[in-house]
Amino acid sequence: MRLLKVLVFSAVCFSCVILTGCAISTPGETADEVNIRRKRVISTGIKEMQEDIDVIMMLDQPSKLSNRTIR
Repeated sequence: MRLLKVLVFSAVCFSCVILTGCAISTPGETADEVNIRRKRVISTGIKEMQEDIDVIMMLDQPSKLSNRTIR
């Protein structure tokens, strides 16, 4: 009989812990923080891609051409 009480008590405690989930403690990030982080990651990725394109097209180096018109 005592074992049955222990098992029932354990099952109830386990169910309470499983059903509450993160309700007891706060999550690490809010939805707004997640959106801000995602926008920052996308922005960083786009900037890195633009830098890679500039390197491939040699736009990251100064031009050796004259900036004056020669006639």
